[in-house]
Amino acid sequence: MYALGALIVTGFFTVLIVIFKSEMPATNKDIGLLIIGALVAKFSDVVGYFFGSSKGSADKTDAANKQAETLANNTTSKTTETTDSKVN
Repeated sequence: MYALGALIVTGFFTVLIVIFKSEMPATNKDIGLLIIGALVAKFSDVVGYFFGSSKGSADKTDAANKQAETLANNTTSKTTETTDSKVN
């Protein structure tokens, strides 16, 4: 996931540098603009994920999973203690 994000960001800036340093041939202009549009869309998706609400949502899900795991572990240990005390 991180490698793909880095590839998209690197590709975005590489294409921008190439566009500003050279002139696009008229025959390839439509294809070039299509590629630029796709890269801009994916670049904004990458930035939105790593710095936007998707990142916050992923962090919240991780925190909820950790809390549920802790609760499950506490419940299991209390059940084990109760069972041990009934046996003795």
